[in-house]
Amino acid sequence: MRSQLETPDRGARLLRAFCDGAWAILPEKLDAIGAMLARYLSGERLPEAEVLALRSQAPEKRLGGGVAVLPIFGVLARRANMLTEVSGGTSIEQIRADFCAVMADSAVGSVILQIDSPGGEVGFIPELAEEILRGRESKPIIAQVDPMAASAAYWLAAAASEVVITPSGQAGSIGVYAVHTDVSKLNETLGVAYTYVSAGKHKVELNPDEALSAEARAHMQETVDAYYGQFISTVAKGRGVSVGDVRNGFGEGRMVTAKEAVRLGLADRVATFDETLARMVAGKRARGAAQARGVEIVEGCAASADESEEVEAGETPALPGDPGEVEAAAARLQLQEKETVAAGFRFSMGRKSKH
Repeated sequence: MRSQLETPDRGARLLRAFCDGAWAILPEKLDAIGAMLARYLSGERLPEAEVLALRSQAPEKRLGGGVAVLPIFGVLARRANMLTEVSGGTSIEQIRADFCAVMADSAVGSVILQIDSPGGEVGFIPELAEEILRGRESKPIIAQVDPMAASAAYWLAAAASEVVITPSGQAGSIGVYAVHTDVSKLNETLGVAYTYVSAGKHKVELNPDEALSAEARAHMQETVDAYYGQFISTVAKGRGVSVGDVRNGFGEGRMVTAKEAVRLGLADRVATFDETLARMVAGKRARGAAQARGVEIVEGCAASADESEEVEAGETPALPGDPGEVEAAAARLQLQEKETVAAGFRFSMGRKSKH
């Protein structure tokens, strides 16, 4: 006799159980992953080419020139699981562990969050975003959209000190959603009936074997609204605008391109990852040189004991002495960084390895 778990819709039911909950992700990305998972659960051997096409190939964590680069690639999940296995995503737990490590490392002067993600689960995103907000008080944290920061990924990016987007990049999709699937008609076709024995008035109100009641739908909407409120509150705080500005602007759930992201306030500037990295390395060295000369660097400004001068965002702080010397040093640093990358060196939490 076949067990209930061997019925034809087993894969679909497991898939629904996996995807239950609130999501901050591009809907089309979740659909693609869902289709892949359904095939995976049915026992189909997935062609390697298809899996690789779905996965995001994240670079390694690396540290050099006082700048730590933390990749946030692929679908974001609370923990490593079947989703990260199939989609090549990243667990929030691992991102948080890496982030805490570099924030505690005295050799790290600034952090770049290199982001290429369609978003993911809501779980643990608000907590990590709060840690990024607190962390930027002690070290510059740059979110580099390279090239996508959608939904939950932008939730994290908005908490950084600065958001930079590559020229071909997209950011936004500020929103949350949840899905209920009613398979009662499918059950009838299969000749399968499920009986729930429960305690607690609302315990099984979201079960997939019957239509969603108005009361259950209202509860789902309340949950989605609560997470959305957290989302736009973090974006408002991180970007220095009002919650109303985020709710009624910032793309209103849509993705926007690089220049539009800057215009709407989702990003601060358009630049490639290499340009951002070179700027941060040069800034780290310039600050070190200034400190060696007894110059205090405060919030992007260089000031002697009796004089201070504001510096526009993104510029290297002005230093006393020969301006040409500073420019030459910055150029040398950029060249060194390019040579390091070309040589195939990668830095992983302070350790250097060669591939």
